[in-house]
Amino acid sequence: LTEREGLPSELVTSWFEDNEGNIWIGTVGGGIARIRERVFQVIGPREGLPEKVVRSVAIDAGGAIWAGMMSGQLARWSDGQCTLVPLPPVDSTPMGGITVWPSRSGGVWIGSLYHGLMRFEHGQISRPVTVPDTWFIQTFFEDSQNSLWIGGLGILRRYAAGILKSFGAGEGFQSGIAVNAIAED
Repeated sequence: LTEREGLPSELVTSWFEDNEGNIWIGTVGGGIARIRERVFQVIGPREGLPEKVVRSVAIDAGGAIWAGMMSGQLARWSDGQCTLVPLPPVDSTPMGGITVWPSRSGGVWIGSLYHGLMRFEHGQISRPVTVPDTWFIQTFFEDSQNSLWIGGLGILRRYAAGILKSFGAGEGFQSGIAVNAIAED
């Protein structure tokens, strides 16, 4: 698929398939695109998205579209309206992008370099766990056992039943190499 065929940008940063078979694509410079039977629906600045560079996109259980922006902003698209969701302040610049993932039990997982792991549920943001080092959250995946897997820079973490376990160099992950995708077979 190319821009000639309607994709708003060929620089794809993320994608998510919802339970209806729609593919939602986050792009650099084009916002979000939905592919449904080869038809694009674009959500960008004209529709209220705060910027064009989408780091991560997900659909929650209620059908709202969540967009983690590369600038560190979080946007929620629902019923034709885009709302910015304020995140807790950080000591450093929020640049580095926001990663989002729908939780099986409701709500949305949110992560970033400076915010660490957060969860949005019932209109509130919470921090289920904190770590002493800086998080680099690149990707999420929630498995069939409701464990949340968190891919980062040279590390993979599993958050399950309130316990965070890290897998790093001792388990074969190379320092400086990001975990960009996680799947369950």
